[in-house]
Amino acid sequence: MRKAITYPDPPTPTSLSLATMSLSTDVRCLDTLSTRISTAERELAAIVAERRAEIRALEEERHALEEKVRCARAYVAPVKRIPLELLRAVFLEDGVRNSKCCPWVLASVCKSWRRLSLSIPKLWSKIRITTTQSASPDNIRLWLERSGTQVPLDIDIYLRVSFNNSATPIGGDGLSTHRRRRRRRSSSPPPPWAQPHIITTLAPLPWITPTPPPAWGSPPPTPPLNRNMHWGYIALFYLVEHMRRWRRFVFRFERPFVSMAALKSIVGDAPMLQEFDVSCAESTSLTDWSWLPSIPPLHRHAPHPTPTLTSLALTNVPFKYSSPIFTAGSLRALHLHGLASLSLPLDRVLHLITSNPSLESLALYFSALTPPVLPLPNPDISPVRLSKLHTLRICGHPLLANIADVLVCPALQTLGVEVDLNAQINGGMGMGMGGHAGMGREPVEETAIGLVRRSGHPDVTSLYIAYTTCSSSSLGMGLGGSVISWSFLGEMASLEKLEVGGTQLEPLVGALRGAGGAGAGNLVCPRLKSVIVRDAQGHPDAIAKLVQMVEARNPDVLPSDTGGGAGAATGTGGGDGTIPSKLRKLEIWDCVPLGADVVDWLKRRVEDVVIVDPPYSKATSSSSSGGWM
Repeated sequence: MRKAITYPDPPTPTSLSLATMSLSTDVRCLDTLSTRISTAERELAAIVAERRAEIRALEEERHALEEKVRCARAYVAPVKRIPLELLRAVFLEDGVRNSKCCPWVLASVCKSWRRLSLSIPKLWSKIRITTTQSASPDNIRLWLERSGTQVPLDIDIYLRVSFNNSATPIGGDGLSTHRRRRRRRSSSPPPPWAQPHIITTLAPLPWITPTPPPAWGSPPPTPPLNRNMHWGYIALFYLVEHMRRWRRFVFRFERPFVSMAALKSIVGDAPMLQEFDVSCAESTSLTDWSWLPSIPPLHRHAPHPTPTLTSLALTNVPFKYSSPIFTAGSLRALHLHGLASLSLPLDRVLHLITSNPSLESLALYFSALTPPVLPLPNPDISPVRLSKLHTLRICGHPLLANIADVLVCPALQTLGVEVDLNAQINGGMGMGMGGHAGMGREPVEETAIGLVRRSGHPDVTSLYIAYTTCSSSSLGMGLGGSVISWSFLGEMASLEKLEVGGTQLEPLVGALRGAGGAGAGNLVCPRLKSVIVRDAQGHPDAIAKLVQMVEARNPDVLPSDTGGGAGAATGTGGGDGTIPSKLRKLEIWDCVPLGADVVDWLKRRVEDVVIVDPPYSKATSSSSSGGWM
């Protein structure tokens, strides 16, 4: 690099001449360097492009080789050597078929698995769909087409319905929004404490929650429809076409939807049908439908549409008691939740029971009933005997409790009686059982223990008793809805689970505590392990009695550890020498504010504790009046 020339200042003619000559030379050198740089850059770019092309070619070759290696490894993998017959048997295993979206997953693994999956109609016969009206019903069509034409169908569809797509406005008969409350608990959330298919205030359906069942899946999404008003008609059209292949049909939806009337197309013979369940979580104001549960009685020689039906559940949908679906005589499970607009005479409800003497599970909820047209049978002379019934739930109208007064259930294990005090009895009250006068509401505990006594004191392990009101957010009904006496618990030595709602708290915990406390040898229900109380009324003194009850049933030292020999073997509790079981679960919902110290003490005594404080308004009114009103 040349040094810069220093010129005199101010410039002279000689310096100006030298500067001009130097500038001309420097400009020519600058142009030469720029040309050389550009040439070098072009040469470098060409080299880089050439090398990059070589790298891309090598990468493509490597990718092709990797794909070849992958295919070779897949070909020599042990799973490839499994015979198709054995692979088919694996696909049809219950553990595989019950997995999430099983056929769609298997059909997307590889070409051979897809061919095999599509060649097994039975694999596609177990239809599990959680969907919305915005989804295409072609998913159902594909599932049905791949199930062939002969294989029996097991259909379970859960339809999620948003309020915007609902057929009824928000509010009205819909489910009320749950209050957000502060919860203290010691373990995982409590499971639903009701049998499925029956909606009551104490017993919500487990599938009402927005989250679909975890074992369910949906096929790959398809483009949504522009309008969802015809979803039900299209989906039911596909399903009813295969009605003769139905073995199990379950269709549940969260609330009424715009195309719900498509269910009326369920008409015809279903000779393979064993389970039929159509349930809406919310109350509806539907009119009468001419569909399978409402078809008229058959002619004498007409074939029965559902000769093999064993399980029937209808929730908030129309039906007629005279429909042949109720008279096949083969039902083992019957769960009915009648519409609010459906007002049946009591004897016709009993007709549904007497037509199916082999019932094993029965759940009835009717908010509207009328006195019987024909007298009910006299339980002392001709009771209705259900020898196989192990689960009975009667909920709703007070008249419905009279059904239990004529039953004899020697195999009973689970009993639930829930009375809605707001239900109005239409018509006179003079008609009685077997011609006896007076069919007024008797205490719910009398209904329960009367059934147990008539049935020969079966080993009832679960008992549900509640007074409720459908129009109130609370179960508390005042003194008119209280269980008068809990002395009947002394006759239920096998009881393991007790659930109570809408009654007084003090008498209940007093009865469970026993007269002499721990070690007195007089605890009722010595096998009791779970106590759940909801919306029970009580004075602040109930807290002390609750603590005494827990202390009596869960002492610091278990009765079996108090000593050795024969004395320890007999233990304390029931007079029959039964060693009392320790209380494992305690739930108190919306009853008395217990306080943090009491809750901590309960957690040290009971394994699973759930405490939900009552609403603020209820707590303040209690404290101001000195009790729960």
